[in-house]
Amino acid sequence: MTRESVRRLAPLSDWLLWTARITAFPMAEEEVDFTSWWLELTDTLPETQVRKPAEGKFREEGPFQAGKLILSVSPGRIDFAFEPSEHSFAEEHGVPSVGPIEEILPSFVQLGETLLRLDSFPGVNRLAFAPSLLLPVEDRVTGYAQLDTFLPSVQLDSENSRDFIYRINRPRSSATAIEGLAVNRVATWSVAVFQMASFVAPIAGPARKPVLAEPRYACRLDLDVNTCGEFEHMLPSDRIVEILLELVETAKEICARGDIA
Repeated sequence: MTRESVRRLAPLSDWLLWTARITAFPMAEEEVDFTSWWLELTDTLPETQVRKPAEGKFREEGPFQAGKLILSVSPGRIDFAFEPSEHSFAEEHGVPSVGPIEEILPSFVQLGETLLRLDSFPGVNRLAFAPSLLLPVEDRVTGYAQLDTFLPSVQLDSENSRDFIYRINRPRSSATAIEGLAVNRVATWSVAVFQMASFVAPIAGPARKPVLAEPRYACRLDLDVNTCGEFEHMLPSDRIVEILLELVETAKEICARGDIA
């Protein structure tokens, strides 16, 4: 993204997916048989597994596309996440990424749908979709100029601004028309800088200073699109996937259109 192109909103296809998370909050403290979930989702065994019975915590990880999947269960919360591996950097842009959002996100969401449909998955009263996204730009000034196109209610001085963070929640009634259900649209906008460092271990003598690559910049958008906490009932199990897809589409709308009512 160059300075000449920041007079318009960047298309959804320009955004890179950094991380994505689906979180479900069980309705009650019930015993959940999650031991077969990973196998049912991926048809493989996890690469790592951590159990903490005394704390009621369980975590499994394994490779997936250009990154890794993480499934974690703790009291009152289930997280299913997709993160870049240590070397998952977009080669062209030099920022951490699992790939373009439009190419990568559908396969993760499909796994999320499968998880929610499992017979052993508990009833929940809250659901969240929380992706972090990056839009590579030429430099800091270009990043702030691009943010300005996404934030019509903010007057941003791109030339002289530093350390800018804008966070807002714009709740909206759920499109599912489930009575009393609203969707929180929490968005945090900023400009991130990434700089790779190379270390050379000397055979003898003092350690050498790291070699720093040129810094790379990106507009950063952290989203937490979730069903409101005021909804006191269990989300209808036969509509839970529909609710997830609404959260995903809402996140994509914010990426494409910016801060809208």
